[in-house]
Amino acid sequence: MLNSKTNAPPRQTVQFGGYTFVEPDLNFKAPLFSCCGSLQDPSCEQLEEDSDEEAPIQQVCHPEPSSSRSLPTQNSIDYQEEIEEIEEYGWNQQKNYHYEEPQFISGNQRNDKSEPETVMIDDDILEDSFDNFHVANEGIHEEPENLNDSFDDFESVPVTSKPNIQRSDSEVALNQRHDMHGRFRGFLQDDSEEFNNEVDLLGADMNEELYSTLKSKFGFNQFRHRQKQCILSTLMGHDTFVLMPTGAGKSLCYQLPAVILPGVTVVVSPLRSLIEDQKMKMKELGIGCEALTADLTPAAQEEIYSDLTSDTPTIKLLYVTPEKISASGRLGSVFYNLHRRGLLARFVIDEAHCVSQWGHDFRPDYTKLNTLREKYNNPPVPIIALTATATPKIVTDARNNLKMQNSKLFISSFVRDNLKYDLIPKAAKSLVNVVEKMKQLYPGKSGIVYCLSRKECETVQLMLTKAGLSAEVYHAGLNDNIRVAVQRSWLANKFDVICATIAFGMGIDKPDVRFVIHYSLPKSIEGYYQETGRAGRDGMPSYCLMLYSYHDSIRLRRMIEEGNTTSGVRSMHLNNVLQVVAYCENVSVCRRKMLVEHFGEVYDEQSCRNSKTPCDICERQRKNQEAIRLFDVSADALSIMQCLPRMQKATLKYISELYRGSLVKKTSEQAVRMGHTRLPFYSKGQGMSEQDALRFIRKLVIEGLIHERLYSIPNQAAAVLAYAELTDHGKEVASGKKTAKVYLHIVTCERKRKNAGLIELSNMNTVSEAQALKERHMVKHGDVFTKCLQDLTQLITAVAESTGLSGPYSIVSREGIEQIAALLPRTNSDLLRIDSMTQIKITKYGRLIMELLATYWKQVDDREEQEMRKQLDKLKNGEIVMGGFATLASDSNFPPAPYMKPLAAARGRKRTTPGYSSGRATKKTRATAPSRGMSRGKPRGRGGGGVVKATTTLKRSMFPI
Repeated sequence: MLNSKTNAPPRQTVQFGGYTFVEPDLNFKAPLFSCCGSLQDPSCEQLEEDSDEEAPIQQVCHPEPSSSRSLPTQNSIDYQEEIEEIEEYGWNQQKNYHYEEPQFISGNQRNDKSEPETVMIDDDILEDSFDNFHVANEGIHEEPENLNDSFDDFESVPVTSKPNIQRSDSEVALNQRHDMHGRFRGFLQDDSEEFNNEVDLLGADMNEELYSTLKSKFGFNQFRHRQKQCILSTLMGHDTFVLMPTGAGKSLCYQLPAVILPGVTVVVSPLRSLIEDQKMKMKELGIGCEALTADLTPAAQEEIYSDLTSDTPTIKLLYVTPEKISASGRLGSVFYNLHRRGLLARFVIDEAHCVSQWGHDFRPDYTKLNTLREKYNNPPVPIIALTATATPKIVTDARNNLKMQNSKLFISSFVRDNLKYDLIPKAAKSLVNVVEKMKQLYPGKSGIVYCLSRKECETVQLMLTKAGLSAEVYHAGLNDNIRVAVQRSWLANKFDVICATIAFGMGIDKPDVRFVIHYSLPKSIEGYYQETGRAGRDGMPSYCLMLYSYHDSIRLRRMIEEGNTTSGVRSMHLNNVLQVVAYCENVSVCRRKMLVEHFGEVYDEQSCRNSKTPCDICERQRKNQEAIRLFDVSADALSIMQCLPRMQKATLKYISELYRGSLVKKTSEQAVRMGHTRLPFYSKGQGMSEQDALRFIRKLVIEGLIHERLYSIPNQAAAVLAYAELTDHGKEVASGKKTAKVYLHIVTCERKRKNAGLIELSNMNTVSEAQALKERHMVKHGDVFTKCLQDLTQLITAVAESTGLSGPYSIVSREGIEQIAALLPRTNSDLLRIDSMTQIKITKYGRLIMELLATYWKQVDDREEQEMRKQLDKLKNGEIVMGGFATLASDSNFPPAPYMKPLAAARGRKRTTPGYSSGRATKKTRATAPSRGMSRGKPRGRGGGGVVKATTTLKRSMFPI
């Protein structure tokens, strides 16, 4: 019986597994569209251009009556550009995707199919970022040996079900990528384009050997993102700098060439635990590998040296520490012998950020590796440097120090879209509550809790054990055997959680870590990114939480300022701490965006907001876009700075209490007696919560207007107090020589916020994000703003004339054009914040605007690169600064409780911290801080004189959630 509508016989059905499947119709033809005949016809574009830009997007393409498949609710040009975008990246190639579409037949249901171009892709499968195309797709199946934990790899992947495309207008606009999302800023130029064609570069024979070795030795069928290009560069003898995040497969970039090419590859690695881990893996794969470490017996060392000096060494990979290279004359002689015979294949510098003093894990012996290029330069021995956490500044410094300025640079995305970043205040029961949540979400799964001190590790371990989790400690105070045993037991899943200092984790390859918790503040953004990167290396969703207390930043500052170092190094470390504080105090900017853009990669926060693992900021904004409001608090900030010199020994907490007009009984009498309740800024912020007021005062510290100076107390060498003082910049602003705009984001949807507080906030001056940023950028790059404004106005005027509109401001307002010229937005989301900008306008004019801005992006990046190089020079030439703190004037009535107790008071040993010297023996007394009178034997230090109990006592952070 023929189908009455198609005049075709019914197709055959197949019963399987309780379902009915329909055989495909090989004669099927795509339906024609009444408006243009097909999706590819450019007439749809004309239809859109003729429409008013303010009108909502209408469905302009309609299928012929013979088609039963409905179209997406968006105009044809949007959909066409989207298809072209997909085609550009090769996603629509049939060889890459294999679809099997089950058809469910009931009654007289029709069995017609639709054209692949009209396939609907579900939001849960396809996000707005092309890098995340197949992330978390349950329909993806890969062979075990081909399992890829790289988050941005979109090599050939079979899909077992046909996806469903249906996205909102905002997602369509964001998907049409003409912005910089996923690309790196100008000071990092990736060289991958030179190494895409392996056959032309290597020849057919070596290319075949490359892929056969990849499979036979390492068990992989294909390379991950950027691996192939790195390996080709190495095989061709180039110096190579590899910047890839944790879990992206950096090790293969030097291990595979070592197997293919003759000679010995020397790998310099900072940790013996990391070396042992790599050596065991190589031996399991049947690759000749040895390690020269201090724990080897003389006989074992002699055996290695004998092999290296033989005519044909069997060792392909030799792991050593930088200390071994600098201290062993015999090893240097062996290297010279290998070089003379042409058997010294290359040097590999693993964890290359350790070379730079700007790096979060700087090691002095790494700087001595610059002699490798001088000693083995005829012929030159190639150098490969690899790291997972290096900012553009660290990359530049490391390449200079290793004398490989002309090296090929390969960068992989820093986006870890399977990690959920979260932050909560550190309070007495915070960790216990988090542990209970982890037990529910990840029962029996592995996790890491990072602590600042050894004692803190032990305290946290006891807390976790009492909460029912199996946990052990790992820190530098344990002997080597215990540390190795703890590490191996954790890797073997013999216990769940490891409580560790930063001494743990570098190079640890455990794919199923489900959560990483920072119990204390990390020393830098780079360190935080690297430590959180140990979660979810298998690509599965994982949780990264920071328990934030501002007082932890004072602990870190004390460690930094106690050491003897150069002024440049000290300034750099203090700035790193401020960057972490800014990350934690932030309540408005996507955390993933902050992390990724710290390393020079541009990221559109809409990708995080639409993902399955949004950060806490994006999750809140996804629920309520009006949750955050921005206030101009510049006038109040100026008032506080002008009054601060009259307030000796004022803590940040005391200043915030004055600003709110809400003093505790302990300090209210003193405030009245000292006349502080009559200060101009008193009670100006009464609409703010306690947390908001503290964030406001800390904002002045982050902006460089106020500095917390640390003081020691006479006869209490371990005690430290912190009082607020104006910086040089703050003094200039307070005196009127300079101006400064200060803005504060406030969460206005909190349940605890009273109606009276909201009324008070409504009387404050609110501004838009674009307006606030415009003020700053206009000052920072005034000439760029002026020229860009001129070009942008001309461009939009031309567009308006070509479409018959009255003028440029009918497309974008005057304020909007100025905001674009000042902000130079690099992502669609940033552009959407501009005044009068809409999603439809981004779709229409976004490409033209971004293409014009590209020239100015480069100008700004070039300037920042020059500034970065000046900072590097200043770092090297800084004056030596002795460790220690200014001492408060002796006063018998001074409060005895210090800001913090000794960080490592036990064991009777002088505390040392990696990267900082204690400086106790050379400590000099500094200028004495001004003293003030006491009354009735009570201290007048506001806010308790900045006095806080020992840091092991948990304090509630002043941070809104």
